[in-house]
Amino acid sequence: MAPAAPAAPAAPAAPAGGTTNPRIRKFATAIVDAENTGQTSRFLRKARSVEDPTVFDALMEAYKAFILSGFRTVSINAISGGVQTYMQATARVIGAGVRLGTPGGQKDFKEASRFLSNLHGSMFDVMGMLVMNQSRPGKFTPNIRQGLVRSVEQESPNLYGSLAQTGGVVSGIENKRAIQAKTFGVDSDTSLGKGIDAMGRLVRIPYLVNMIGEEWWSTVNYLAYVRNKAHSEVGDIWDDPTLTQAEKHLAVGLAVDAKVRQGFDEFGSASRNEEGGFNHEDAVRYAQSANFMQDLEYGLGQFLLDGKRKKEYGISPLLDLIVPFVKAPTNLFRTSLRYTGVGALITNTGERGANVQRQQWEIDKNRGEIVLGGMFMTTAAILAANGMISGGGPVNADERLIKEQSGWRPYSLIRYGPDGKKEYISFSRLDPQASVFGLVADIIEALPYMETEEADKLVAKALISFAQNFSSKHYVRGVSEATQALLQPNRFGKRYLQNTVANLVPMSAMGRAINQGMDPVMRETYSTLDAIKQRIPGMSASLPPRRNIFGEPVTPMGGYIPFTSGDTAVGRMASPAAFSREASESSLIEMASLQVGFSMPSTRMDNVNLTHYSTNEGQNAYDRYLELSSEVRLNGKTMVQAVNALVESSSYRGLPQPTGESRVDKYNPRVKAINVIIANYREVAKGLLLGEIPEIREEIRRIKVGGATGNRTLSGDPLSRIDLLLNRD
Repeated sequence: MAPAAPAAPAAPAAPAGGTTNPRIRKFATAIVDAENTGQTSRFLRKARSVEDPTVFDALMEAYKAFILSGFRTVSINAISGGVQTYMQATARVIGAGVRLGTPGGQKDFKEASRFLSNLHGSMFDVMGMLVMNQSRPGKFTPNIRQGLVRSVEQESPNLYGSLAQTGGVVSGIENKRAIQAKTFGVDSDTSLGKGIDAMGRLVRIPYLVNMIGEEWWSTVNYLAYVRNKAHSEVGDIWDDPTLTQAEKHLAVGLAVDAKVRQGFDEFGSASRNEEGGFNHEDAVRYAQSANFMQDLEYGLGQFLLDGKRKKEYGISPLLDLIVPFVKAPTNLFRTSLRYTGVGALITNTGERGANVQRQQWEIDKNRGEIVLGGMFMTTAAILAANGMISGGGPVNADERLIKEQSGWRPYSLIRYGPDGKKEYISFSRLDPQASVFGLVADIIEALPYMETEEADKLVAKALISFAQNFSSKHYVRGVSEATQALLQPNRFGKRYLQNTVANLVPMSAMGRAINQGMDPVMRETYSTLDAIKQRIPGMSASLPPRRNIFGEPVTPMGGYIPFTSGDTAVGRMASPAAFSREASESSLIEMASLQVGFSMPSTRMDNVNLTHYSTNEGQNAYDRYLELSSEVRLNGKTMVQAVNALVESSSYRGLPQPTGESRVDKYNPRVKAINVIIANYREVAKGLLLGEIPEIREEIRRIKVGGATGNRTLSGDPLSRIDLLLNRD
């Protein structure tokens, strides 16, 4: 059958009867050219020359919204807000406790402790207002129902005020929609204008959904802070000798309630003074920090948010494609650094250099986070030393792949199921605490491989581990993937471009999550069209399955939900904690333990790209090759059965164990024995594939005649070689 993928197409031609926008044509040409060559840097150079502010702003608004559309993102933000609410309150108590013997320390410790003990009361007050639309007697609570409605209507968090009050920017979300009729010079009263405006509102739905969670936790923290502050301000009432104890309680309650009311306006927003500033600026800062949305006052993060400065330095807006989100990731990173203790010196140095003035509660919180970090690190060290959490795993791609196929997951809690098999529950997305646990797990994981004379390199290892751990985070994945694509374009460039373009599919993250929840197997992508299908509900079923080292389809990773089996459709779609079980095949467990990479076959067979060909039934030739590898029977056994029999044989168990050095272990007898079986099954599968698709055979012959390749072919009878290995008992 003819190849499925033609040669690199030329630039798109203008449609009949009209002229294509030259910028769009040039941009499309850049994408096509880059995908065929894998040259990401060439794409970025061409794309920069076609920037158009109006189109690009609309593109970026849609791009960010579609990334935020995943169910998992919503659940992560909601959980993160709750955890940070209690973590920063606890850190504040600990930080103030450190100063108990200093002037004002006892007073601050008392206030911080009262805040922490009353925090849950404010949370239940807000929840009661949301559910029952009423507050407790004597406890003023802002109307969260009205606040959430206003947040959606004005497309900004209601707590921080309306669009007019804030000048159009609230929590880093710009209220002026990039996708609206007037932006493109279209009358909003026309059908086209109404359609554009409707599309703009639709695109911003993911923003609004995530903003509701932010509004909830911000309101809880702001209310708790203002209420706690009011208690401190009316504390003199307790010293009034003219009042009875009951009268003091009543007077304090009324006074606190009156002050709390003054902290909100009639719309439930934080009240402001005549100059337009917040009456309780400290409470606003505290509420923002619960969602990692405090302003960036120094460093690279502040620079990336400053569009004017980026323009002065000649930095292209295309950088936003690589770093779409800045404020929350930067604040997460800084908090993670403070948890490590050493990182606190870095953040403190940055603040001093920028002359940042911190309030006492912020200083206490930062100190408390250092103490909490020490507690986290001690706990993580105990868990990692006892094999109860996993680190980042091997760097080698092949070695990492085989470990993942065995059921292993990086940065996960390890427990044992009823059948005695290991179960992995990922904690990598539960930042900032996850970064500390991951750092310690990486160090403990590396210790057995460090010589005694290398102990002095432990600090360097810790810093490298932290950087590697942080680069794996979902909120900086765009940066790490773009860096890989630029440094190794032939290996990573094409995949990076495919994913970037596919993320522009409306609600791409949501569509991908739905496919992950409903599809019984994981899917492979070989082109931009495949990546797009992967993000459209129902269309992923047309893609070839992702297969393991034996050619068997890979089932999707589960999503952990407490009190469930760990493998439910809802968990795969929405849970922030990935879940997996140790494989049942002894072969995969053994291959992972060898700590040597076992490679998947190349997509190129004798210099012919198999992904460009298909069977008569339309199956991708490379996928068919993998499928044949799993179906072939030699000596009555499939590949996985043959390897299972090998690793369970006494002759195999008598072979020497690997040394731990990858350069030596690839020649280890155990590794060689397994590779012999795999190679022979693949050789047989190759012959069957060439029989099914003779066009590939003809292309291979044509290339060899032309002298374009000199690939070495396997020799010997596959069946006899496997028979020899299996019958050594």
